[in-house]
Amino acid sequence: MAKQPIEQSKRYGELVESQNTARTLALATWSVAFCVIAFVTWSLVTQVDEIAKAKGAVIPEGEKQILQSDIGGKLKRILVKEGQLVEVGQPLVEFDATFQQTALEELQSQQVTLQMSV
Repeated sequence: MAKQPIEQSKRYGELVESQNTARTLALATWSVAFCVIAFVTWSLVTQVDEIAKAKGAVIPEGEKQILQSDIGGKLKRILVKEGQLVEVGQPLVEFDATFQQTALEELQSQQVTLQMSV
């Protein structure tokens, strides 16, 4: 007779334990599902900047071109940035025309003086 209540107690304990295990498993499953849904929703709504860091060297596709001007002067403004692709005939810099304007006026003055002496 004493064995029967002990066996019933063991069965009841196993039943309670299996119910707790099922609840724990269900809770874990729902928690993981919620986290996955939250992450997917976040990834669709949020914009993430793509940043990558790496070491390396920049190598030009073709030969480097050295730029030289036939005329001298003071640069007023640079119209392109280093590494920017440019078209043939595209202006690269803008010169300050003050010096050239002064030189032109002096030459015109000399021309008038020479024409008057002839």
